[in-house]
Amino acid sequence: MIFVGYLLALLGIAGYSVYTGDPKKLVAHQDGDRRFCGIDEDVKDYPKVYWTFNFETSHSNQMGEYFKTAVCVKECPKETTKTKIDCVGTKYTSCNGNLDILATKDIFGMCIVKNPSEVPKGL
Repeated sequence: MIFVGYLLALLGIAGYSVYTGDPKKLVAHQDGDRRFCGIDEDVKDYPKVYWTFNFETSHSNQMGEYFKTAVCVKECPKETTKTKIDCVGTKYTSCNGNLDILATKDIFGMCIVKNPSEVPKGL
């Protein structure tokens, strides 16, 4: 009987959470400003996340700083280049150029580097 009560309470809490919350945010990716790519209003048209490895603006290459280099993009970069990328900048990373863009593949909305040897040393 206690177990049935527990299950009912669990279902009630889960239902309330889905009804009042946004379950898409459980699996959405965030940029350096903690905006949900493809969900938050100013990045709604940019559903994928790309890590720029732009440590000049974050002043560190520690793992916590690595996540601050993320930007929301429309499409994952297909080839390595040094050019602009169609993204929404953050307070840590500008999308106006001067970025080393690495070739990536799209895996569940994350732009994952194709060739890990191109990633800056120290990560």
